[in-house]
Amino acid sequence: MGHVYRIFGMASYGGDLLVLVRDSTQKPNWYPVQLFDVVDDSIPADWRFGLRDGGERGLQAVWGYSTLVQDVNHYGGLIEREPEALETFYQEAGPYHEPDPY
Repeated sequence: MGHVYRIFGMASYGGDLLVLVRDSTQKPNWYPVQLFDVVDDSIPADWRFGLRDGGERGLQAVWGYSTLVQDVNHYGGLIEREPEALETFYQEAGPYHEPDPY
């Protein structure tokens, strides 16, 4: 994608690994990890992990900030652009900064 993005979460969905980034739209979006090169392989100490029962074609697991993992509706809320989910994400993400060129 040509820029360095901070990853706020990861998800296993239908067997694919997705990453949650705040992209140039300034909104949270899920993208396949294959679109990115990893420049920092560390995982934040405060991340959590949770399994989901989405079956082979659904959401199987999530990693990330506590609300993403502990609130089973938060993942879908981000996708549906629900105000409460977006507010929580923006609190976790902090101020927006243009991604650094890669």
